[in-house]
Amino acid sequence: MKKLLLIPFLLSFHFAYAGTGSANDGMLFILSIVGILSFILAVLYSIDYIRRIVKECKEKKIAQLADKANSENIS
Repeated sequence: MKKLLLIPFLLSFHFAYAGTGSANDGMLFILSIVGILSFILAVLYSIDYIRRIVKECKEKKIAQLADKANSENIS
């Protein structure tokens, strides 16, 4: 998990100009951190969403195959 977060934090330094002494640096740094965390949450939620969709598709396919097998056995 630490390695996963290390890369986005290293890339977020581009938006923080702490060496210039500008007062806007703090807000930009906070926004970049919030953006990175939002991106991580979006990826995690999308993985869960995709798993649920794949599971539903598999269940539908199994149900259709079972119905087809039952209808062939009845005939």
